Amino acid sequence: MTDKRNAFWALLLVLFAFQSVVFYAQLTTQITPFYPRNHDQLAYLGATYQLVRRAYQEGLWALWSDIHAAGRATAATFTAQGALMALIGGPNRAAVMSLNFVYFLALQAMIFVTVIRKTCRIDLAWLGVGLVITAPSLFNGAGGMLDFRLDFGALCLFGIWTCAVLRTDGWRDAKWSVIAGLCAGLMVSTRFITVTYVISIGSAMLLALIVLSLRTHDFTRCRNLLLSALTFAACVGPFFYWSRDAIYGYYGVGHVLGPEREIRIAEVGIRSLFDHLSFYPVSVVRGHFGVSFLILSAVIVLLALAQPAQRSPKPARSPIFDLAFLALCICGAIAVLTAHGPKSSVVAGIVLIPTVLFVVFVAAAPRRRPLAGLPVAILMVCAIFGFTANANVNQHAMPLEDLRTVNRLNTAAADYIVANKLTRPQIGVDRVVDFLNGGTVWIVMLERDLRAPAVTPVGSLGSIFEISREDALAALAKTDIAFLSDKGGGKEAYPFHRSMGEHWSAMNEYAEKNMQLLTTGKVTGVTFRVYVRPPK
Repeated sequence: MTDKRNAFWALLLVLFAFQSVVFYAQLTTQITPFYPRNHDQLAYLGATYQLVRRAYQEGLWALWSDIHAAGRATAATFTAQGALMALIGGPNRAAVMSLNFVYFLALQAMIFVTVIRKTCRIDLAWLGVGLVITAPSLFNGAGGMLDFRLDFGALCLFGIWTCAVLRTDGWRDAKWSVIAGLCAGLMVSTRFITVTYVISIGSAMLLALIVLSLRTHDFTRCRNLLLSALTFAACVGPFFYWSRDAIYGYYGVGHVLGPEREIRIAEVGIRSLFDHLSFYPVSVVRGHFGVSFLILSAVIVLLALAQPAQRSPKPARSPIFDLAFLALCICGAIAVLTAHGPKSSVVAGIVLIPTVLFVVFVAAAPRRRPLAGLPVAILMVCAIFGFTANANVNQHAMPLEDLRTVNRLNTAAADYIVANKLTRPQIGVDRVVDFLNGGTVWIVMLERDLRAPAVTPVGSLGSIFEISREDALAALAKTDIAFLSDKGGGKEAYPFHRSMGEHWSAMNEYAEKNMQLLTTGKVTGVTFRVYVRPPK
């Protein structure tokens, strides 16, 4: 038995090795040679590189200093985790983004062990891993494994926490209850918004356990759940206290009370109650599951149910708790997201792992003989093929020529800052795009030299909010570098673009008279001009 178990782990390590080749091949060909997509990724990469520089100067203490610093609105430990990867692998984007891959490996190992422990079936453990790697969600352009922001780590940690709760045996095991609390603490410290999932799911479980305990007069399970909750609270409580003002400003004002809420709702096309209620279920099925995942799920369940019954002298333990908990994770997360006004299809991937485990536990529910090695091998080959195909999906929406133009424009701006020794460079834009802005120029500079000065936006030139003609011209007068584009265009949902359409002539007239044209380039059919302040 030990030899067989070692063989299974050896095969899993072979799978991990293959995945690492695929991951780093795509990372070095599609990601690191070009600008980091998405504004969120720009912000987290910039903050991580800054922290790496501090760690070189101050030592590892800088990581702890960053973790407990006030003002974190979305996460406490994410940049420190990325910085740690850079300290191990070097201050480059490939090392930083390896954090996602480490979480992915840990997730697969946790699923593999959990399914074996809970079902005593190695075939379903392999197929659980196979289901995970089939999902296109892993390589989505936004929130996937090749995107350095909070979403992918949260997806993996939510899955790891789900496995840890399953290992508690319905909260009967105190040790695993504490481990589940620690997993939840790491997840929430990596992404604050996940606290809403933990609290809603945990509260529902506690109520159910209280009802059951009143009937049986045994409160062991309630005590273990509360022990897990106390462990979790001890882990994340300080972070929320230190960042309370920033969290309120970002979520309370930005997502609930402020004007950004309506802008974000309009951006994704929510116009009716049906749109509101169906947004996340549709996003999950289309953007995170995909056809291959759904077909493989159905095949696994049907093959498992088609196997002959297995006789055992041991009575089968009811899977009701496990299935109910997994269903609660799926429905609870969707309900929390739906209740939130602004919508983003990226965050819907959080339900991927509970869904995988639900399929596996449904297949394991009736006592059937394990699947033979050949069907499992065939399904795993299909899963690996799906993983490779998803990994090779183009991560950029624009053609290679445009990507090279983006590199040239950002590099030109970075070279200007270095040549003129600007210590506080300021950049303004007339169009909100993720490929030309202060963040993209700053990343170019940081990936050359971690001592590069921060590049900041000027006023509201580049926000999503409306700006007056006077404010736009006043901001432009303060810029060191301005990215100006053709008239019109941009996301109509952004009031900034509507106002820029009115101020375009005045902005370009000012730039022609008072600034120098550094270079131009056409990206996605739009001509962008890079203007700079004349040297003094």
